[in-house]
Amino acid sequence: MASNSVSEKSSFREKVGFWDYLGFGAGDMAINFTFGSLGVFVVYFYTNVVGLSAGVVGTMMLVSRSFDGIIDMVIGGLVDRTRSRWGKTRPWLLFGAIPFALLTVMIFAVPANLGGVGKIAYAFISYNILMISFSSIAIPFGTLNSLVTRDRHQRETFNIFRMTEAQIGLIIVTNLTMPLVQMFGGKQFGWILAYACLGVGSVALLWIVFFTQRERVSATVDENNQVETLKVGQQLS
Repeated sequence: MASNSVSEKSSFREKVGFWDYLGFGAGDMAINFTFGSLGVFVVYFYTNVVGLSAGVVGTMMLVSRSFDGIIDMVIGGLVDRTRSRWGKTRPWLLFGAIPFALLTVMIFAVPANLGGVGKIAYAFISYNILMISFSSIAIPFGTLNSLVTRDRHQRETFNIFRMTEAQIGLIIVTNLTMPLVQMFGGKQFGWILAYACLGVGSVALLWIVFFTQRERVSATVDENNQVETLKVGQQLS
């Protein structure tokens, strides 16, 4: 019985190597090109470039964040129902990468000819659509490593690469954004072009995840060795 238990546990290991781990972490680097920008630059852009008040921007983000849980549950349910030749999660990265990059650019493309109310409306709508796109990338990506392998050590290694490359992405966006903006003229159009460049990088990184990963796990095993269906919704905290 003991040898059978060891055999079952060892069978959880998959043939993954350095490039699998490195390719997986590229997803969080791409996500942080946007997520890092939302935390560091968006408030500055809305207040100093677009001219919105800090109070309006803070209220807009607070209201938007209240929808996050609902959006995450909806996206999780849709990922659960996804069936394709690429698996459950990878198609979301393949087809969601370009819209995610474009919508990130769009939050910086506030039309200059709009009045104050129009700019607020544009900022609110574009920001919330981006949040939907963000969830449609972050939720399937966050579930992917549980579909790549059932081995705990391998999952932990995937997460180490993920966290490391996430920090690299944050360093890139915080140190490269303003030089790019200045290189492109320093005004609002400079922000648009800067995030167009970062968006190209984001798409490339998400596609690296798609092409380097394989969803090898379609079910998981509980402590009683009973097979149970893997639900993306159960991965959400």
